[in-house]
Amino acid sequence: MNNRGIKYYSSDDLSCDYYLEMASKVIEEFTEDEEYWEINKIIEFYNIHCYFKNEIYLLKWKEDEKERYKTIVKKFMKIIGKYFSQIDGNKMINILSAVNIDYLDDFWKLFDKFKVYKSVSGEKMAAVMLHAQFRLNDILVYKNLVECYKEELRKYLLAHDNSAELILMQYVELREYRRQQYYFPTSLNENDKETILLNYINSMSVNINYLRLIYESQNDSEMKISDKTKLKARRKHDEKVEDLFSNSVGVSYGSQVTFSNKQIEEKKINFVDHEIHASYSTLWIKENLDYPTLLNNFIYLFEFTDMQFRFQHVNKFIYMGIFEKLMGVKGKKEYLTGTAFNQLKGLAILQMISYYEELKRNNVQLESVIKWFFEEYLKNEFDVDGFYISLPSEKSTYLEKCRMIISELDSILKQFRMFVDDKEIDHELLQLSSEHMFLKDVPSLLEQKYIYPIGKEYEKVSHCLFSDQSMLHYLAKLDTQYNAFYKLLQNEYVRVEEFECYQVSEIDWLIDLGYIYVDKQGFLKCNIRKVKIVKELYDNEVLCRYYTRQYDDIIGELDERGVISYGTSLLSIPEQNYLNYLLNKSEYSNGMDLRNKYVHGTQATDEKVHEQDYFTLLRILILFIIKINEEFCLVDKK
Repeated sequence: MNNRGIKYYSSDDLSCDYYLEMASKVIEEFTEDEEYWEINKIIEFYNIHCYFKNEIYLLKWKEDEKERYKTIVKKFMKIIGKYFSQIDGNKMINILSAVNIDYLDDFWKLFDKFKVYKSVSGEKMAAVMLHAQFRLNDILVYKNLVECYKEELRKYLLAHDNSAELILMQYVELREYRRQQYYFPTSLNENDKETILLNYINSMSVNINYLRLIYESQNDSEMKISDKTKLKARRKHDEKVEDLFSNSVGVSYGSQVTFSNKQIEEKKINFVDHEIHASYSTLWIKENLDYPTLLNNFIYLFEFTDMQFRFQHVNKFIYMGIFEKLMGVKGKKEYLTGTAFNQLKGLAILQMISYYEELKRNNVQLESVIKWFFEEYLKNEFDVDGFYISLPSEKSTYLEKCRMIISELDSILKQFRMFVDDKEIDHELLQLSSEHMFLKDVPSLLEQKYIYPIGKEYEKVSHCLFSDQSMLHYLAKLDTQYNAFYKLLQNEYVRVEEFECYQVSEIDWLIDLGYIYVDKQGFLKCNIRKVKIVKELYDNEVLCRYYTRQYDDIIGELDERGVISYGTSLLSIPEQNYLNYLLNKSEYSNGMDLRNKYVHGTQATDEKVHEQDYFTLLRILILFIIKINEEFCLVDKK
């Protein structure tokens, strides 16, 4: 009997029908009296067994035919067990040489399942590890095999540079981007891991993505990497990147900011060759030098927030392309970023620097405007007394400015927390406080301020309606193809019966839950109010409920069904995550760590770097101002 290469991947894999067609032929040809001693036929039997074990059958099989097949397939495991029970160390290399490459993972799965390792010595396995068909990752997924051959595997790992990538996959890489968990020999100590990483850094086959993981990684109980090794990885990474871009042609992107004395419109935003070109009117600035307008410019001119005062600089999953989401190597504690995020980050820095200089030309110090907000505006506008802030002088170096403003960021949050708790700011009590202020602990003056999406229903409905990876938005009859189901329903007249069978079950589910409905003419329509709320959550990961009062009935319904949860804090969770990325490395391995490097004196010596950092810190302070002002405005309206 010939081996047909039948392979089981998963119950929802699109290849199931194709392989089950072949499986039926193998089952029909099977004879119980025949001896089966060819390894690929044995593994093929195992893959057929997996289909039946998971109750995956062809729809065209009649019930009696299916039952007959099931009876035959039940005999396969006995044959498989008999074959693997006769494997010993002397046969291993010959057998491994004969295994089809697509079956190598199955071979080691069965090797572990039938405990063949008890019959193969460490010496014999060491020889197997030198064979061309041996793949380290096939072994490392089985704890028993790793423990049995721990000394041989330790030597193999130390001798092969690319084993570093598997170590990084297990201990540093974001696990949702791979399915397997790897086990490593208990005999592999921290010094061994460090040696493997150093050998990898110095090798010719190094991958720049894994170099980045090394130097951005955070030490924990499972993986500790010395600062020297991290520095070597960063230098090698920078060297490889420079070589790559000096010899390659790519797509560049960036941002450009100008202030024009000829422009009448307050702002013009254009996209030119993958670049954001932002132009602002100096006439507008000169005619509106009052401090409230100068601060409002960050909202309405530079669009640091949207109209719910949510930070616009946070990374949003919807702005990431499919390759950015799924491709590449990502650390398990990495703040995920993409092209759009990096472009907005660059734009924000340019906006801050250019605006700062434009104000100076008009004899206005931005620091003075900030001080006015805390020490005069809050008192005069909301009768909130006691806020104070110390900001650097114009003559200070950027290094001095950064060190000073870092402490003031913390102070402002402590003052706000004190006001929320006590409705006053006790300066003596504040001076006694030496605790570090965590962003998540900064409270709000408002109850249930934020709404967050949660649960399986949300995940499914948002995928069905808004994701370009959902199958619902495809309809063969349409000339125009849409990248989301809700867009199709907004723009076309379609009926349920026009969709394929595999689409209908999800459409019926959306109808049952009231996200879409069938109108009097039989056409599918969106429940606009409900879809609008879910779309807001999908796009921004958060809503401020004080701007969505007209949707209280919808929000109440979603709350009852466990689709949303509430949160009370000054900053929303996406905003907390973003600011932790900028300020700390405790949360994110790739964080800018602005707070710690200036507090602990580990900053760079380049004044240009300090300048950019200062304007980033100023931007954070402006964002705090916007959020604090929003809080008092909303309380004032209640």
